[in-house]
Amino acid sequence: MLLALAALTGCAPSHDAPMPYVATIAPVRMIVAEIAPEGVAEIVPPGASPHAFELRPSHARQVEGAQILFFAAKNLDGWATQLPARHRVEMMTLIPGSEELLEDDHAHHGHDGHGVNPHFWSDPVLVSTMIPRVLDAMLRSDTTRRQELEARAAQFVELLQALDQELKELLAPVSGRAVIVMHPSWDYFCRRYEIRVAGALEPAPGHEPSPRELEELAAAARKHDVRAVLTEPQLPRAPAVVLAEMLGVGLHEIDPLGGVAGRDRYAELLRYNAAVLRKALQ
Repeated sequence: MLLALAALTGCAPSHDAPMPYVATIAPVRMIVAEIAPEGVAEIVPPGASPHAFELRPSHARQVEGAQILFFAAKNLDGWATQLPARHRVEMMTLIPGSEELLEDDHAHHGHDGHGVNPHFWSDPVLVSTMIPRVLDAMLRSDTTRRQELEARAAQFVELLQALDQELKELLAPVSGRAVIVMHPSWDYFCRRYEIRVAGALEPAPGHEPSPRELEELAAAARKHDVRAVLTEPQLPRAPAVVLAEMLGVGLHEIDPLGGVAGRDRYAELLRYNAAVLRKALQ
């Protein structure tokens, strides 16, 4: 795959000036762009899932000439390792320590997992711990803008601290209430703000629940007094619709990736989803 992409890259060179940085998915791009707002491209388009994403020759051309390709985790967008990038940075490896990381259910459903939930970006406190290392990665390839990048990184950490406090206050009235999620993409967020996750309809993408599994989820939901079933725009809604009807509870859509108007910056994405959760659980 790598050789084919590289060969095809050479056959059709891009005439557009390459961005200094390329990110695989919108949340990674949002984080990097807070430090370097003028130069971050994105590979996966809005509405698409990184789990089932298929590389094309144009993606190899997209990373050609970029200083760094940032990707989330090997068990989420690990296809990034096939791209002919000059430097690659796996964001999960920038989180200091492992005590804050959650188990990855993908590994238990035949998915390419390495034991850790890769959706770290839903927790602003967790993101704040990695910013110094994101900055270090940038400074290794660009020393000409050290003061500018350091200043932006410091401002972003301050924003994350303020955002954490804002979300705590917003979600305090629904603390301790339970939901059924479509996919474990907001587990870090729910843990941080004390929302209980009673189960997931698709622990791994493409693993839609069987009738028996739906009944088991419904039983767990009733046991935990689930107030809402959550869907995601990147995944099929049908199982969530069925479960919500079985339970007689509301169906609400949260967005783990964003990248669209109103959810195209990091704080916007988290505020949007926090507002949806508060409404769903009231």
